[in-house]
Amino acid sequence: MKKTLIALAALAATSASFAQVTIYGTLDGSYGANTTSGQTTDIGMRSSYDSTSKIGFRGTEDLGGGMAAGFNFETGGLNMGTGGTAMDTSRASNLSLSGGFGKVTLGRIVSVGTQGNARFDLNGVAGSSAYVATGLSPTVWYGSSRRSAQFQYSIAMGGLSVVFGDTLASDNAAQNNRASLAVGYTAGPLDVSLVGEGASTNAAGARTAWALGAKYNLGVATVAANFVQSEFEKAGQGGATYGSYGQGFGLGVSVPLGAATVGLQYARNNEARADGSNRNAYELFAKYNLSKRTQLYVDYVGISADTVGSNGSYALGVIHQF
Repeated sequence: MKKTLIALAALAATSASFAQVTIYGTLDGSYGANTTSGQTTDIGMRSSYDSTSKIGFRGTEDLGGGMAAGFNFETGGLNMGTGGTAMDTSRASNLSLSGGFGKVTLGRIVSVGTQGNARFDLNGVAGSSAYVATGLSPTVWYGSSRRSAQFQYSIAMGGLSVVFGDTLASDNAAQNNRASLAVGYTAGPLDVSLVGEGASTNAAGARTAWALGAKYNLGVATVAANFVQSEFEKAGQGGATYGSYGQGFGLGVSVPLGAATVGLQYARNNEARADGSNRNAYELFAKYNLSKRTQLYVDYVGISADTVGSNGSYALGVIHQF
């Protein structure tokens, strides 16, 4: 017994130096369909319509003196319909050091633009996002909400937060290194943020992307607004759908109703195509919390454009987080 107690005490003392590791994930399965000019198509099960299905691993180690080391690995999307897996860590693969000086992170990280602006999309970056549908969301700048080979520095001081990023070696060898910056301020019910990211290439038409977003919690509802100038889109990244660049705005409102939340968002891209035509989208969503980790949802997005007519999609699903 005495030897057992000594062994347990030694294990407890040793384990204090180990990193605290958390396994987490999101599972999203739904039933839905697309609509094109009033005709319903592609009816069936969907995966990751509202939230990306994934598994992640993160951990921290207390280094003493207020400093900590950390890491985060997160898989690509898991397909809930087929069981197909994307077990590479394409969503996150990074390490960090943090302390009184702020936090320094290296690796593949969520883009600064996404970190600073996505929260003003009141339904999150769902498959029904009006901002994504119009090409205005920072999650589609450069075709991705992530940046590889990135250096990031972040610090929070009271209600003020600053995140700086520099892409050391870009996702595409033809792209330049580019810097990005997000400055946010939160005070009670008010949340405001300005984000910007340098042009990705030397191609004609490429330009710096930026977005100014704000939201305010009125108690009975949260209202949000965004003004966005989106980045030049490369061939194959949506150019045939919503053009080579964009500038527009979005408005949203969400209302809590006990365990439920309902909302409406609208976005308009005034420069959605090279020929000057525009693109509009409206989004309806409702969520019901069965628990802190399990949620039912119904999402719908309707899209109209001068040159492609009208279409949209909807889904009814369930999300479980662990």
